Amino acid sequence: ALGILAVLALLGSFTRVTAGEIGGVKHFGAININDPLVFEPGIHAKVPFRDEVVLFDTRIQKEQVDSSAASRDGVTIHSTITMNYHIEAAKAPLILQNVGANYRERIIDQQIQQAFKDVTAQYAGLELIQKREDVALKAKAVLKDKLLPYIIIVDEFTIPNYEFPKEFNDAILAPQVANQQNLQAKQLQEKAKTEAETALIVAQGQANAQ
Repeated sequence: ALGILAVLALLGSFTRVTAGEIGGVKHFGAININDPLVFEPGIHAKVPFRDEVVLFDTRIQKEQVDSSAASRDGVTIHSTITMNYHIEAAKAPLILQNVGANYRERIIDQQIQQAFKDVTAQYAGLELIQKREDVALKAKAVLKDKLLPYIIIVDEFTIPNYEFPKEFNDAILAPQVANQQNLQAKQLQEKAKTEAETALIVAQGQANAQ
């Protein structure tokens, strides 16, 4: 029994952190808030049965969230939002203490949807189409402020598409269809007028010849 205990203690005395990761160290399940211990990539010694190392990915990561919101005039919008982010490596243990290792599901997804709702509520449905870039920039700024207290840094934020209700799409297309029909009617009128003028000139020429 002592031999097994010694082997377990030896195996638990070292931990490995790979490149692109950071290790947050917990002492008896708790984080030292005032002076959190962080392991950089490499091999590290730790106290067996006392220290636990939780690994965090510090590289830029991608998150996609399906979100729904309402515009200022009550139009429902659906969109798939894409965000690139990374965590502040030196403060990774604070995320572990305040949120937990599943910070993506608990914080990021929720705040992405909330930022999308906060911003789309400031625009009418048609404005969301006309000012797509402004909406994305404003939503990114709002999301940055929401995630900064959690040591999560937003690198990129995009809203690639909007999905509107069929009734809204039909209402948007109706003026375009009407304008297209008016343009076609005007072109036909111009063509008929030109043909009539040409026929008159030809007839006049034949009369003069006779």
